Amino acid sequence: MLNRRILRSKAVQAIYAFNQCREANYELAKQNIADAFLPDLNSMEVQDRAELKKKSKEAIALFEKQFAGKPITETNEELLKVVKGAFSYYENLVKKDFVFFKKHIISETEQIFDWYLMTLFALVKLAEIEETESTKSGKESLFGYAESSARLLKDNKIIQLIKDSQAIAMEMLKRSIHWDKPDQELMLKKLLRDVLRKDEVVLQYMTLTEPSLEQEAELAAHICKNILLKHELTVGYFEENDSRWDENRATIKSLVNKTIKDVKENGALHLMELSPNWEEDKKFFLQLFTSTIENDSQYEKIIGERAKNWDSDRIALTDMAILKAALDEMINFPGIPVKVTINEYIDISKQLSTPKSKQFINGLLDKASADLIKDGTIKKSGRGLIDNK
Repeated sequence: MLNRRILRSKAVQAIYAFNQCREANYELAKQNIADAFLPDLNSMEVQDRAELKKKSKEAIALFEKQFAGKPITETNEELLKVVKGAFSYYENLVKKDFVFFKKHIISETEQIFDWYLMTLFALVKLAEIEETESTKSGKESLFGYAESSARLLKDNKIIQLIKDSQAIAMEMLKRSIHWDKPDQELMLKKLLRDVLRKDEVVLQYMTLTEPSLEQEAELAAHICKNILLKHELTVGYFEENDSRWDENRATIKSLVNKTIKDVKENGALHLMELSPNWEEDKKFFLQLFTSTIENDSQYEKIIGERAKNWDSDRIALTDMAILKAALDEMINFPGIPVKVTINEYIDISKQLSTPKSKQFINGLLDKASADLIKDGTIKKSGRGLIDNK
């Protein structure tokens, strides 16, 4: 299932991606200025290319100076107009990216639930394909056993429960997800013929006369965990359709395993939730991303003042995203203890950044948190206050 650490990690990645876009937008704005001073090829007048090039350089320098917050004394109206237009262009691009990321981080995360459903229902599709292929071949089973010992995947009670689940059917219909496309069916046919038919665990199961519910659950879990979520055929498909597949796979596997385990223990199938309280977690996730971006300059200053011998532009962009998200959580989430926040982002740095980042991030956050608690910027309440005494 999703937990807060996974959501923090996803927020950091989104912050990093947004900042990359912002840097690209900055370069596009400067290109916009350069384009404004290109020779007009449709003009009948002689173009002074040297003068245009000079104006372009002056306008870009003016843009960079103003962007850095330095005072401007330029009075040339033509240059000021072009620079103003470039700023407007830049700000519009940033706003569009911000809106996109706010929407995308939620939809991308909720897609994990889609893949969870897809993985479960792939068992049903494999069973249906096996039955169809067996009928076509005139054999009782595709697994090469005599009729008396033949067994089909569809006879597995776990797979039957998934197939008969109205909850799964409704969710798949609502989310418009299925395994009915030709390329999907072709992939599952290949998986059945080339992988399952040679898999020792599957072959051993097929010899059982009356498998127990536990054995049926073990087979379903094995196919999901060791074949569907691991074999290059299906993994390649998942990776093509989910840019975050590598990091989402562990959550999907956890949801699938818990579902099958629940059937084994209780005899009934219940869909897992994305997290114990997704609505609350979604609010935390969105607020963390949004407020970190909105307070970027404040956090940049806090980091810059405490990063000894490091200019802010020399700190790895991933480390900057981690530090800014951590600062935002310490400042804007009063119920989360400072020590919890620091430990969480140190662990995230191990996953996302360089080997040396852990020590750097730990030291800077320790120093920053002590200073910000002292000056009243960080104010904790309830459990957060108790834990930070």
